[in-house]
Amino acid sequence: MRRILVVKLADIGDVLTATPALRALRRTFPHAHIAALIPPHCRELLEGSLLVNELILLDKRHLDSLGSTLKAGMPLALARLTARLRRGRFDAVLILHHLTTRWGAAKYAALALASGAPVRAGLDNGRGWFLTHRAQDYGFGVRHEVEYCNDVVGLLGAEPDYGPLEFPLTPEDMTYAQSLPHTDRPRIALHAGSGAYSLARRWPLERFSALARHLASKLGAHIILVGGSDEVELSRAIAAELGDSSLDLTG
Repeated sequence: MRRILVVKLADIGDVLTATPALRALRRTFPHAHIAALIPPHCRELLEGSLLVNELILLDKRHLDSLGSTLKAGMPLALARLTARLRRGRFDAVLILHHLTTRWGAAKYAALALASGAPVRAGLDNGRGWFLTHRAQDYGFGVRHEVEYCNDVVGLLGAEPDYGPLEFPLTPEDMTYAQSLPHTDRPRIALHAGSGAYSLARRWPLERFSALARHLASKLGAHIILVGGSDEVELSRAIAAELGDSSLDLTG
């Protein structure tokens, strides 16, 4: 395999769970050109990583439904994406997704076929008619996503990799970390949010606050608050209760 396209149109945590499989793929094909089709907000997870050579960015919300693909400007944008995939002359495309819904299966089939790759590998639950190489999908949550991703790259002969999830750190990242206030106290990162699509699973703010206070008082911990830009208010409320026992890096 000289040119491989990996499709992972998902959020940050999901893209991270694909990194062991990407590492297995790179180990098996050290000289291959590996491209990853991911959302723009996941760019920093793979930018500068040795696991991939190219990032192709697509906002996954544009493919959430038939209506979203027909919005003004989208047909042209998708035509340009198709042309770019064709220019990639990929030997294989790997779909690291469950084909949970009919629409989901249809959009991943369209992407796989648009790539023109003769080898199309992915998980199959009965909807993978467009795949040439199939790994059994036992259902979402039955196995860890790291295992499922390894199953897919294994279809190309890659040995499974169950090592750590991989996140590239730049010299600028290290410089920024070293500039943060130093403390000898135990440091605990606390993410008091859950993402816009997981509000129903979000723990109540007052319980996050109670946990933070407990960690600060019982362990003498310095609480580092983290989260996305849409979770600033949550962290701010907790920081107000902790005073100098916290450092707010949310956003």
